Amino acid sequence: MYGWSQGNFNIDGYLDYTPGVKGRPDELSIAPQLTYNVGPLLGLKNKVKLGVEYSYWENKFAIGIPGDDQHNVSLLLKWHL
Repeated sequence: MYGWSQGNFNIDGYLDYTPGVKGRPDELSIAPQLTYNVGPLLGLKNKVKLGVEYSYWENKFAIGIPGDDQHNVSLLLKWHL
């Protein structure tokens, strides 16, 4: 996990590295998130984060097939109750 915030702006996410074992390739998964708390704009005390996430997974499931990397972009809406 990692993160940084300034006011209502936030960058966080995770990085996961798994070394290859018994001939399987290494795996790398990262998913940074960029969000903004729109709760104050809506007059709410709770955080309501709106943002985007990019997910990258190299050697998905470590099966070693060329081109099995995953790239996804997701829109986020997080409501902290």
